[in-house]
Amino acid sequence: MYKKSALEWLIPLITVFALITAGVGLMIQGGEGTYTFTNRYGQEIEMYGKGLYQYDSRLVGAGFRGTDVVTLLLAIPMLLVSYAQYRRGSLRGGIFLVAALFYFLYNGASMTFAASFNSLFLIYIALFSSSTFALVITLVRFDINDLTNRVQERFPHRGIAIFLFVAGIGTLFLWVSELVGPILQGGAPEIIGPYTTLFTHGFPSGSLR
Repeated sequence: MYKKSALEWLIPLITVFALITAGVGLMIQGGEGTYTFTNRYGQEIEMYGKGLYQYDSRLVGAGFRGTDVVTLLLAIPMLLVSYAQYRRGSLRGGIFLVAALFYFLYNGASMTFAASFNSLFLIYIALFSSSTFALVITLVRFDINDLTNRVQERFPHRGIAIFLFVAGIGTLFLWVSELVGPILQGGAPEIIGPYTTLFTHGFPSGSLR
């Protein structure tokens, strides 16, 4: 399965960018702390007010810090281990590598388009870009025939398809339900915070996650 490619340098770059974004996001502790202000829609917004995410809402800032923990403890190790297995020709390693790269692509996109501007903005763009290229390369080189041959006849295709469909539709309705009322009433969603729009309303809803 494995052939030499740009992944030789893309994977290390993704690892470095992810270490920087997650590490800095957790280590920086400055800021005045939680405070409130009135946004352009007249809503009282509670801001995170601490560290790298001090200009994000409390909900979003806390979410970013939680994601940083997941990135350091789970996502980066998964990326490195799966890539090592992928290089040895492991089909399972290739599947996990695709999953890990999707995580970093989504994380990079979230930080690039959702986080309030901060000193790591260019690193966010670099993580998003390198993850996108790495994922495309991995998918193009993925041996679909090998995967097809290893899938047993009793593999629960229908059950998995139904689960994914229900999960996607459920996510769609979850996010869209927050938008319909404000759109019809000429207002804004309650969780919009200090932002003009929310990345999570557009990207997950449009792609069914």
